[in-house]
Amino acid sequence: MKKSLQESHLSIPKVNLSKVSRMVITVILMMGICLSAASPITPVSSKDLGFESNSQLNETVNVCDSPIISSNTTWSASNVYQVPNCVVTVNADVTLTIEAGTVVQFGGGTSGMIISGTLTAIGADTSPVVFTSINDNSDTGGLDTAIPGDWWGIVMREDSSATFDYAHIRYAGSDACVHTFKDPVYNICYNRSQLDVRNAS
Repeated sequence: MKKSLQESHLSIPKVNLSKVSRMVITVILMMGICLSAASPITPVSSKDLGFESNSQLNETVNVCDSPIISSNTTWSASNVYQVPNCVVTVNADVTLTIEAGTVVQFGGGTSGMIISGTLTAIGADTSPVVFTSINDNSDTGGLDTAIPGDWWGIVMREDSSATFDYAHIRYAGSDACVHTFKDPVYNICYNRSQLDVRNAS
């Protein structure tokens, strides 16, 4: 029995594995070419997926890093200016110019703007200047989850001046009357202010 087992052996033909591998790869490539010709791939754009493409890439600027504007300053439409938790103050004899298409976002009931100098916010029909909540991203291709009263508003102090044209003020009017917003002469502030003008022009 032992001898018969030793004498009987399997005869396995030698196979050139590299040749087989090349054949398999060739077949796969040919199948891919045939499938591509039968059903070409159609490029998918963001619009096909239901998203609006934002024609302008906006950089976010945290204005609270330097909220006191003490020299003439221009805010451009290439940025989104966010005021998350502070009050932006434009000093007397200083002009803040906000270009058409610029978005300024405020976060929190005690955030807002105080103008002691000059504010110029001149937009256009299709490119307004927007003052809105930090939760309103509708102008930058995002969602709008803001509610009225998300931020305080814009306060024009005595002897200040402003020019608004095609300017939107949205979701302001919180009732968080903090000391910062109080008039230095009358020591009061109007609750739920969106645009508070006091002896200004």
